[in-house]
Amino acid sequence: MIARVTMLALVALTSCAPTLRQTPMAQQEYPGSLAPPNTLGPDFSVRQHLTIQAHGRNAEVDVVLQKRQNELLVIGLGPVGVRAFVLRQEGADVSFEQSFGPKMPFAPRNILVDIHRAYFMRLPSESEIGTADKTIAGELDGEHVEEKWRGGSLIERRFTRPGFNGAVTIHYSAGCTVERCEPEELTIQNEWFAYEIKIASEGYKFF
Repeated sequence: MIARVTMLALVALTSCAPTLRQTPMAQQEYPGSLAPPNTLGPDFSVRQHLTIQAHGRNAEVDVVLQKRQNELLVIGLGPVGVRAFVLRQEGADVSFEQSFGPKMPFAPRNILVDIHRAYFMRLPSESEIGTADKTIAGELDGEHVEEKWRGGSLIERRFTRPGFNGAVTIHYSAGCTVERCEPEELTIQNEWFAYEIKIASEGYKFF
């Protein structure tokens, strides 16, 4: 499967940032593991438009998401396509470079965690999905994961974790299958950190 939300830390590039700085949960690191990119499926590149709602405020941002071999990149785009930041996962290492914009009020790594949740954190039983409508569940990284499948496509993935109220729920449009996950739209609803991100993707390219 390929990688895309989280992208909670992108809110820091928007007018939502002051509100998030006043939120205690925003100061905590988002729990979740990051598998090496070279274990996550085919290489790809895609441009995405994010619409973010957090604490009563709205913002929009464009990014390019790319995976090549053992590297996963999130490139934030400013006016006329200028790079605002580059977030990189290389193996187990994470780095972040920002050219302009306000300082992020939480760890940039949080962006990568949402990407992994939406595209890469797969239950072992997914290989047996077939085309029947079904719900499957299991444990990943200390979290309970429940998935809803319809006609061989993933339509919802839900994460709950001990000590966290609510859930992280991801809704998918058509296009996310066991073989390749490339939905044109997906929505991440994060009750742990009180935000929602709608992601519209255009032009998946696989290498």
